[in-house]
Amino acid sequence: MLCFAASRRVLLLLHIVSMLLPSILYMSLVYATLLLFIPVMGRTGTNSYPDLFVGLITTSSLVLLAVWQVNILLLLLLRKFI
Repeated sequence: MLCFAASRRVLLLLHIVSMLLPSILYMSLVYATLLLFIPVMGRTGTNSYPDLFVGLITTSSLVLLAVWQVNILLLLLLRKFI
């Protein structure tokens, strides 16, 4: 039984480490998108709502990242029940 629990911890650690690279890539993609849209939205003037647009991009990207990572958090929080 001890070996099974240790292998489960190793698999969880391997899963967390393997999700780091895609997470970093996704965050850099969001950062590049914000670098593109912030100056463009600043030039549109008062006719549009640039803060709302940038906030929408940021919020939607963080929600997508959180949904993508929620399985790791559930595994960490519920590991005593598994």
